[in-house]
Amino acid sequence: NRTLLVSIQERDPGLVTTGVGITNRYEVTYRGYLGVAYRNLGGTGRAISARVNLDYAADRRFSFLENRITADYLEPYIFNTQNRGRVGLFRVQLVEPPTASSRTIIREDVGINLLLERDLDRHMRLTYTAWGFTNQRRFYRSDDGTIKSDRCRQNNLMFLRSQIT
Repeated sequence: NRTLLVSIQERDPGLVTTGVGITNRYEVTYRGYLGVAYRNLGGTGRAISARVNLDYAADRRFSFLENRITADYLEPYIFNTQNRGRVGLFRVQLVEPPTASSRTIIREDVGINLLLERDLDRHMRLTYTAWGFTNQRRFYRSDDGTIKSDRCRQNNLMFLRSQIT
């Protein structure tokens, strides 16, 4: 008879990620992000996360701080299966591609998504959007720098869309 002693040490479930970069979008665009997550809430596998992405174009025509803010909650075992459920909240403000007018058009999307996920293998995941709602508004910034509403508001409701990543 032999005795085998196994010692397991879990890593901290909290995670902070950051990053900065530069792209050639609109000549030069500076980018950065900050994300926080806490995985394995109470030892159950549940997780919460939040992330902020910021982009700033040096080109004066588009000099607006684009931003994406997201918050997610993950439920790891839906109906006692290997399927995961995710609730995602988001707010996005982006500059739309340039047009012939001298106005910079800014689009704001605010919404919620209910997703089902399943890993098909180690490198591929099926994501199924069970339900989603987005409220979209448009603004424009004129040459004098003032931001005004374009009075264009659109609500989008989405059901049953799948994606493999």
